[in-house]
Amino acid sequence: MRHYPLVIATLIMLLCSCTTRPTHIPIVQEGKAWHIKTQIPYYDDRYTHDVHMWIAGDTTVDGLTCKKLYKHTKLRYAEDEGTLQIGYCRQEGGKYFQNGELMFDFDLQVGDTFIPQRGMPLTVKAVGDTTLADGIQRKYLMVVDAEHAATTYYRHDYWVEGIGSLQMGILTNDFISIGVMKRLLHCAHDEHEIYRWKTDVNN
Repeated sequence: MRHYPLVIATLIMLLCSCTTRPTHIPIVQEGKAWHIKTQIPYYDDRYTHDVHMWIAGDTTVDGLTCKKLYKHTKLRYAEDEGTLQIGYCRQEGGKYFQNGELMFDFDLQVGDTFIPQRGMPLTVKAVGDTTLADGIQRKYLMVVDAEHAATTYYRHDYWVEGIGSLQMGILTNDFISIGVMKRLLHCAHDEHEIYRWKTDVNN
């Protein structure tokens, strides 16, 4: 009988460890890299861009510790623009900020509306879990254009923890832009593959 409180406490701890969701998997990590393809439809591949983005190095902005963000864009059959530092990024829990702008919020629930600084309002249509190339289970949000969220016709995207958008990576959260096709082809951390298009998630 004397051991019952200890047994009960142990069972409660085990139950909590099994049911409590792990902390958010961060997007912001040293050595994280993305490869995004953008293309203007109905034109030849001269209008195709290969965009590489990566995180490297620390910086401080307004007293906040951030990571430096770089981008290299190659327009096919055109002069290489070279590597540019395009700003900084940081993360607070499930919220990812880029150049001071909240781009992704993984604390949103089904039915919540997200209004980006640029682009159309988005509504969360579904929340779930997925396991990608690295074998880690990650939370995802299916977001749709808010205007058509209540209908059967809506454009959609997936936000995945540790990655960002499966259409644009961290390039932008505006997937509704007319006239430009975007696709995240690959995401890796320290050269360890996290996601590859057509292999992990059918979006």
